[in-house]
Amino acid sequence: MHPRAPWLLAGLLAVACGGEPADPPASDSDDPAQTPEADPPTEYTYTPEQGAEAVYDPDAIELALDDALTRVTLVTAAPVLDAYELALEQMEPGCPDWYEIDGNVFWYANCTTEAGGSFDGYGFTTIYEDADAFGDGSAWDLMVINGSATIRDADGYTFHLGGGIYDGTGTNPDGARLWVSQVSGGFWWDHPQADDSWMATPTSPSVLLYGIQYDLGGPANYVYLDGSVADISDAATAVRFDDVAIGSMDLGLACDLEPTGALAVRDASGTWWEVRFDYDERGRLTGDCDGCGGVWTGETYHGDVCADFSPLMDWEESPW
Repeated sequence: MHPRAPWLLAGLLAVACGGEPADPPASDSDDPAQTPEADPPTEYTYTPEQGAEAVYDPDAIELALDDALTRVTLVTAAPVLDAYELALEQMEPGCPDWYEIDGNVFWYANCTTEAGGSFDGYGFTTIYEDADAFGDGSAWDLMVINGSATIRDADGYTFHLGGGIYDGTGTNPDGARLWVSQVSGGFWWDHPQADDSWMATPTSPSVLLYGIQYDLGGPANYVYLDGSVADISDAATAVRFDDVAIGSMDLGLACDLEPTGALAVRDASGTWWEVRFDYDERGRLTGDCDGCGGVWTGETYHGDVCADFSPLMDWEESPW
């Protein structure tokens, strides 16, 4: 079972002891997550349009790339799960109301607990245990949370959930270890526990992180990234990964110093710089395996920059 599942189940059982689950509210939709009226979360969206005239500075672009590659693996589902865990600890019978559909747990409320906490909105949780969750034959322990809610505890700390997350580990049919983390939507948590995480300020990442590790007499790693994140650093005010994948040459890949796919960083002036590495449209290496790629704005080529992808490659126990 997913390592975080027990606290969720224990919390819901504690609420259940106070009464039966509520009946689902009437709705024209068969999707319980669509039952309450709520505005959809606002996601960060990459736009290639430029503001001021672009000033090409390869050193600044390389710094932005290094910041992005070092910090993107910090934008995981873990702090969302931390916040959700603390939020559910204050549940009491009837606040929130909850029900179960096919093993999935859904809560909804606009209520205040006797201790002074409050729930406003809804959350929907699915827990997979040793399941082929993605239809590829792999066995996953996976937790999925979706919702639109603002939850305050009795001390006044606020957690806002406006989207969804995946978090899980697994094993593929070849015996490789697997990890996945996906965060999409708007999130914020002002609890001191969030001070060192990406949730300390309101933000709207939309990023998928996927890792594989084979044991070939030593770890042979592969990482895939897709999506966008804002406020990585002062140098990289935003970053966009477009099917970026990199892995060990022991896995048969052509290069372990630069990825397939493309990535773009936005500098402090608002200019987007897209870096395209030396692969063709079929993923074949067409240049040197050196970690360097061409920098473009639209169809204008500016020169080459190099990036250090070792933060994505050099890990043993977990990619993030």
